[in-house]
Amino acid sequence: DLEGRLAVRLMPDTQTPDDASDLRRIRDQFRRRGDYNMGFKQLASELKPDVCFMMNLDRADLPLALLGSPFGQLPFAGFLMGRQFHCPKVGVKIEGLRRRDKIAEPVFYRLLCIKSLRKVISVDDTLVTFAKKTRPVGWEKVVHVADAAYINLSAFTGDAREFLGLPKGFLLLAYGSLSLRKGVEELLNGAGESAILVLAGKQDEEVCQLLQTPVAQRLREQGRVLEINRFIASQAEAALFKAAGAVWVGYRHWY
Repeated sequence: DLEGRLAVRLMPDTQTPDDASDLRRIRDQFRRRGDYNMGFKQLASELKPDVCFMMNLDRADLPLALLGSPFGQLPFAGFLMGRQFHCPKVGVKIEGLRRRDKIAEPVFYRLLCIKSLRKVISVDDTLVTFAKKTRPVGWEKVVHVADAAYINLSAFTGDAREFLGLPKGFLLLAYGSLSLRKGVEELLNGAGESAILVLAGKQDEEVCQLLQTPVAQRLREQGRVLEINRFIASQAEAALFKAAGAVWVGYRHWY
């Protein structure tokens, strides 16, 4: 459908580990903005884009707030993910704000002041509620878009457990691209005495290492950790969600 309308350009991308210090996170954000600026300049020498869309504004929101857009005067928009500074002010109870969460609030206000930033998109509707309630300059730029997730359960109609080779018992499913950020370690440590954990999806290096620890090995010996370490196609996806008694969504540092 996109034949003749899709062009791909690659650019550097600074990666930050989940357990990075606040100082490392700040440094990487500034490096990342530099990556975006360099990539945009190279692209602009070949093409003349009309607008830029950023999948993760939060990966460089601090340098954007301080230094402005890396795309010159080009209009841009993007998703803002994983911010919690607003939660207590809209009635969402969380354990407590970290230092970087508190810094994120003034960064958010400055980000909204960037003239070329047209929309800040959030899958968290409470951020939109916060913007409407506090009405900072540029609050009307903040909009909610529901997280795009669709599971076609009709893709599988047979016996899900038999199809997947899963045992009887209560199955607790952790699904998707599996990383420590998705609370896999907390899931293993809090598995209780009866739940069977089904880890379905490609594991990153840290999760692979976690599954070699004594806690994971003990659960595996008890038959209570089952792994499908690969991309899950639609038929297997439907079968997994039909077989599971519950789905784990215990993201770290999120409500």
